[in-house]
Amino acid sequence: AGPCGDGPSRAWHCRTCRRWTLLQDVLRAAPTSPVSRDRAFGIVVHSGLEAAYTAHADGKRPADDSGTMRAYLTHALRAIQDDDNVTTRVRNDAARVVSRVLEGLPQPRRAAILGVEKPFALGHNGLTVRGVLDLALRTGATSLHLRDWKTGKVETDSEKLEANIQLAIYTWAGIQIWPWATTITVDNFALGTDVLDI
Repeated sequence: AGPCGDGPSRAWHCRTCRRWTLLQDVLRAAPTSPVSRDRAFGIVVHSGLEAAYTAHADGKRPADDSGTMRAYLTHALRAIQDDDNVTTRVRNDAARVVSRVLEGLPQPRRAAILGVEKPFALGHNGLTVRGVLDLALRTGATSLHLRDWKTGKVETDSEKLEANIQLAIYTWAGIQIWPWATTITVDNFALGTDVLDI
């Protein structure tokens, strides 16, 4: 891993990152297309949330005793503002969303944070599926919660969610990485970006 860590939100400005190959695949698929504003916004939001949870997991001192992730907002905003690959408007919109989200999320115990932007590779019958878990939290002795941050539309239909391949793959990854977990919940966490002009 490079100095910026393993997260895909950092991959576009750290060529030594393991996730750089993912970005290269995306660019090869559409070599003349610039990164869309929606995608850039999502990457920057992920960067901020990654920075906040990583700071908490690493034992950085919280800025306040609110009991919410807001205590790590300065880490998130620093990550967002340090990203000079996007426009000021994208950074400002991302900062507003991340601030609002962190304000409402309780601080998990540090030991409960099992992974932030945790990469995985799953093999089956010669096929390898690679991905990244946005956030993995231990919620009990044998229970695990996997969160996928969503800046776009989030599916709410229970039948469609039951058939969602991404959530199924995340569950499979959770089983492989944390075999002690007998109960795994996975959610698409809507970041409420519909109010922004994206």
